[in-house]
Amino acid sequence: MTRPVDPNAKSTQIPRSVSGLAPIVADTALALEVHSRSFAPDEGLSRMLKIRLLICLACWIWAGQVLAAPHYAQNAPPPSSYYVAPPAPPAYPQAPPPPCAAVTPGPLRGAARGAAGGAIVGGIAGDAGKGAAIGAAVGGVGSAARRGSARASGSCY
Repeated sequence: MTRPVDPNAKSTQIPRSVSGLAPIVADTALALEVHSRSFAPDEGLSRMLKIRLLICLACWIWAGQVLAAPHYAQNAPPPSSYYVAPPAPPAYPQAPPPPCAAVTPGPLRGAARGAAGGAIVGGIAGDAGKGAAIGAAVGGVGSAARRGSARASGSCY
């Protein structure tokens, strides 16, 4: 079943099958094939691109080896016997570490500072009491962790 072609129409249309989509699919496949052929890279461009990439890679490898080599300013490196290290100083007894109270603030001081900062932030956010409580908890835990870390590393006793 085909539609009759109107001879008075401005553009003539190809009669299409009403029952199926086979002609439409064929036309689409043909259009895609023509489109892909017109924009496919030709072999010369692809080959030229490969050659340029290989040259760039070779230059990059060469430059890396040249830049990694040791450079001396107009002279050869000094001989190994040129510099003699001075003798080590006599060993002095090491002073004991200070007490932790002198090095880090206590957990209560950290909690107080955290509460003050939390109250300011909480006041801006709308609930200063909740901010102070959260700040005190975070400040106290942070100060205790700081003191424990200093004690573990040997900075204080």
